[in-house]
Amino acid sequence: MAFPIIAVAIGIRELSSVVVIALAWAVAGATLYVQHVRGARPSRVPWPSFAGLLAVGATSLLFGPHILVPTLAIAMTMGYVLGGRVEWRRRIVAAGGAAVLLPAVLTWLGVLHTFGVASDTGTPVVILKGAIHHPPGVLLLGLMVANLAAVLIAAAYAARFRNTLEEIEAETRAKVLALSRLVA
Repeated sequence: MAFPIIAVAIGIRELSSVVVIALAWAVAGATLYVQHVRGARPSRVPWPSFAGLLAVGATSLLFGPHILVPTLAIAMTMGYVLGGRVEWRRRIVAAGGAAVLLPAVLTWLGVLHTFGVASDTGTPVVILKGAIHHPPGVLLLGLMVANLAAVLIAAAYAARFRNTLEEIEAETRAKVLALSRLVA
């Protein structure tokens, strides 16, 4: 729950957006925790992935739909697809797509006002009007850290998946070798 603390430290522009973002991520974390506590009894619906991707979509209130949201959606969708059940995959991919598309469409239609475009010299300038004040140095550093974290998380998921496959493959090879010796 560092986000509300960071928001207060650098300046809140829209309190309601900060609250929505913080609550969305808290619900996502709680949903994931409940599934973890349930252990080997996962539900038929991938609630943690839906809650997490809803939080990703809500994050568009911070910087708009085109900064950070696609990166988070890609990393989270990949993690849930690799780590989730096979029957969940289509719904997870659809939720990941919705986390990116819905905020973008709402911004395009003028429902969300997270950024604006101004031009007084003929060159368009994008102005972020998200939930918190964005000093340039803090904004660029924060985006760099968040994007790097998304890459590292996606890589960790892929590595874990690859390691599991290699273990299964090694076990299968050992069984085939044992059977071939038994037959020979």
